[in-house]
Amino acid sequence: MRLVLIDGNHLLHRVLNTPGLQTLRTRQGKFTGGVFGFLRALRGELDSLGRTPFVGIVVWDRGKSARRLSIFPSYKQRPDVYPEHPLGDYRAEFREQQRLLKLLIPKLGVRMVSFSGREADDVIAALVELTEFNSVYVVSEDSDYLQLIREEKNKVVVVIRPIRKEIWSFSKFVEVKGYRPRFYVLEKALMGDKSDKIPGVRGIGEKTAWKITKDYYVECGGRPDARSLYDFLVDLVKTTKDGRYRSSIQRVVDGVGTLVRNVALIDLSLEEFWELEKESLTRLQEPEERNLKLYDEVRETFKELEFNEVLLNYTVWTTPFRWLV
Repeated sequence: MRLVLIDGNHLLHRVLNTPGLQTLRTRQGKFTGGVFGFLRALRGELDSLGRTPFVGIVVWDRGKSARRLSIFPSYKQRPDVYPEHPLGDYRAEFREQQRLLKLLIPKLGVRMVSFSGREADDVIAALVELTEFNSVYVVSEDSDYLQLIREEKNKVVVVIRPIRKEIWSFSKFVEVKGYRPRFYVLEKALMGDKSDKIPGVRGIGEKTAWKITKDYYVECGGRPDARSLYDFLVDLVKTTKDGRYRSSIQRVVDGVGTLVRNVALIDLSLEEFWELEKESLTRLQEPEERNLKLYDEVRETFKELEFNEVLLNYTVWTTPFRWLV
């Protein structure tokens, strides 16, 4: 059986910033594009997995990581107001669309989870570690999840980026990047993460970050660690013949504090969970009896939201959700 993990906040933000969905409203003017776009994307991903049983879990943010904020107080610092956004009060619309989704998603058979002070990507990383499922699919556009990809005897983890229509398996990652997924933390730490307001090492762009990471992987081969990385960079400054590349490496050596900080912010293996949280995540994956009569309640809500196109073929539309256990 398979486990499908969806980053709810990230998907909803993406949907709310999709121009074609920002104008979707009922005749009374109620905005519905967030709910429609989210469920359309969710259904599409479940449908692509084929007709075999699986457990689906939408994971929501509920605050920021206290550990990360203690390291970098500006982490994920966003404006209270989004000026000139097509939706007007963006935060209010996000909360309302999320409220409706939290009512509908469980009735479709998809489970949900969030913990106070936890971010969705950390919870998903914890689920990947704790699960006994052999196949795990992480659905999100957030590239941070690429570090979770693996291919082991008892567990395969794949990342699906639905908007880009990309499926990242272990073999694809190694083919594209030239190093193992665990090292992706280094590449991301070098160039920073604009979406999370994490500045990278000064003067290091995407191409240079990738080259440094690949060269370090070739040299190191095992699990990355700060000491061997620093020694590698110092040696590389002395030995490389490419003057431009040498200057970039020197900037990393000079800005090693930024690099170390960013690794601590981006690495999804560092967040510690309470035992009660771990037990809750384990129970969340257990098979449960479905109440298909709840689909009738979803249908009524869809009528209120005027999802007329879905209602024309409602049984067909709900088919992918019927494989959830």
